[in-house]
Amino acid sequence: DHVDKTAAVSEALQADAQDAARVVKEHCEAAVGAAAGRLSRIWSELQPEVAKAELHPSLADAIQARSVFSLIDAALELKRIGTQVERRVQHLAFEASVAEEAWLVRKSILDAVVRADSNDIELWTEQAKSAGEDVSVEVAYAAMLRWTANGGIPPQKKSSEFPNDSGQPCDRSSRDFDYFHPEVGG
Repeated sequence: DHVDKTAAVSEALQADAQDAARVVKEHCEAAVGAAAGRLSRIWSELQPEVAKAELHPSLADAIQARSVFSLIDAALELKRIGTQVERRVQHLAFEASVAEEAWLVRKSILDAVVRADSNDIELWTEQAKSAGEDVSVEVAYAAMLRWTANGGIPPQKKSSEFPNDSGQPCDRSSRDFDYFHPEVGG
């Protein structure tokens, strides 16, 4: 199924911009749904902990409210005052934090894709990549947006990318985004 979706996305990126936008949007919606599913699963695993008598009320309230911030805050406060928090709750609180961040980043990527904002797509895909997410489709779409915004003409290389006449190393701090290899960066 993943191979079929990847093939469909790849085909769309070779098509026109409107077809690509539709397919990439669907891809991003699926990624948001998967991230939301992971987060929901973690909250479901935390829910039985509420029924346990030894669970501190502040933790129970945070779980009931599905508030990652409140859950971590309560766990840290309990640790600070010397009250033990069950390992499972600590582990699931960490997982919920990671899952919520992934969900928020995926929602931000989707929003950027809907707006066809290549800068925001690149910004949020960097965040997702640092968390280990595969965002190759989104990165390719951002490159496609840049390409089409430039009338299908590849961007001109800056002269600073080539050795200068003095034989000194050139400054690469101002390089443009590499449209042909977006995963490499600029």
